[in-house]
Amino acid sequence: MLISDKYKIGFIHIPRTGGGSMKQAIISADKTAHRVGIYHQPITVKLHNDYKDYHKFAIARNSWELIVSFYRYFVEKKNLGIPFEKYIRENLPYKKSRFPHQLQYLKYEDRLLVDEILMFDNLKENYRRLCQRMQMPCYLTSRVHYTGTGNAWQRYYNKDTKDFVYDLCKEDIDYFNFKF
Repeated sequence: MLISDKYKIGFIHIPRTGGGSMKQAIISADKTAHRVGIYHQPITVKLHNDYKDYHKFAIARNSWELIVSFYRYFVEKKNLGIPFEKYIRENLPYKKSRFPHQLQYLKYEDRLLVDEILMFDNLKENYRRLCQRMQMPCYLTSRVHYTGTGNAWQRYYNKDTKDFVYDLCKEDIDYFNFKF
């Protein structure tokens, strides 16, 4: 979790949700911001309690779009030549993390341990409002690790892969009401 003691915020970084850009924005607003725990670590009850007076937030992204971003970042950008369907069926859920299950980064049992979840599809506006509430400067200007999917992520899917991702990410898709 990235902590800003100056603004009393904690940011939980879910992979491929714009977290690199968010971390850059927070550090631009508070040069003393620091990480607690390991990179891409889910929030724990201990972290939640240790920072109970801090506004803890994360970013969530449409699950189908998230998986295309992951594929583009780890397969296409490296020219590995692995077809999308083969890659997702053989590699999801990602073996070394909770990815792509976003709520698993934010919950303990059935309890949500963050105060706010910003949606990726309207991130700049959501972050601007957060900055106003927290009375901090808003420096979210660039995209770090941008994969360039834009609205083209749907072209990666056929009915089978769409259903595969729905079954895999059902909890997130239903909770956030993501649409294909």
